[in-house]
Amino acid sequence: MTLRLPAIDGLDTEVGLEATGGDRALYLRLLARFVELHQGDAASWPALLAAGDAALAIRQVHRLRGAAATLGLTRVTESTARFEQCLREQGAGAATVVHMVDAQVELDRALRALRAVLPAGPVK
Repeated sequence: MTLRLPAIDGLDTEVGLEATGGDRALYLRLLARFVELHQGDAASWPALLAAGDAALAIRQVHRLRGAAATLGLTRVTESTARFEQCLREQGAGAATVVHMVDAQVELDRALRALRAVLPAGPVK
């Protein structure tokens, strides 16, 4: 039986499959793990910016961007790259908020789409 890969705008399954050596089950498990690990990321960013903790925000966003890029989540990768660059160049200032909101929207959209199409329970 061939596992079906989700069809989601902003998800390049070829990139994700390349990262997993073509192992569809592993790819689906990694997508599910991405949802689990990163579901609270966007909610933490406003507090980090308000506290002026750009360094921690950069680390979180960089980690998220790397995971998204590996899995082929192109829109999340692009929006978090812009957010991270702005954090590095401008710190936690007001101009960074625009990029933060864009990254939050893209991450939320991807997480909702993945939750809607990924199989319930463990993927074998």
